[in-house]
Amino acid sequence: MARHTPPNYVEKRRILFSETVTPEEIDEAVQMLIDEERLSEALDLLEKAGNEEKIRAVCKNARELADASVWLRAHRLLGETPTPEMWEGLAEHALDLGKEHFARWAFDQAGMKDRAEAIRMQIEQRKMARRKEDEKEEA
Repeated sequence: MARHTPPNYVEKRRILFSETVTPEEIDEAVQMLIDEERLSEALDLLEKAGNEEKIRAVCKNARELADASVWLRAHRLLGETPTPEMWEGLAEHALDLGKEHFARWAFDQAGMKDRAEAIRMQIEQRKMARRKEDEKEEA
């Protein structure tokens, strides 16, 4: 019987630790998690299943969402090491999406320390400006 909702915590544990779960059941659960952009959870199940096609789908979705940590984890499951050029592309995309922390990390991984530091400084400047605003409001 086909499921209509992604697995919850208990169902994911059952899938991960059951010796009788079928590859089809794992694939179905993984696809639902991918559809809901719960990519890290999908990778949890894919570590057991080893379905390269689905891992690549998660990797692609993580790239589109500029989720550097899931993107890297998917590459590692595939036995791949992202190149500096791949990291730079991810960083630029993360900036386009306003995900500065992921962009900073990706630029750092690309070996572009100056770009990573510039983003870190921008983030810090905004934090300091917010603190000053908060202090003014409290006064």
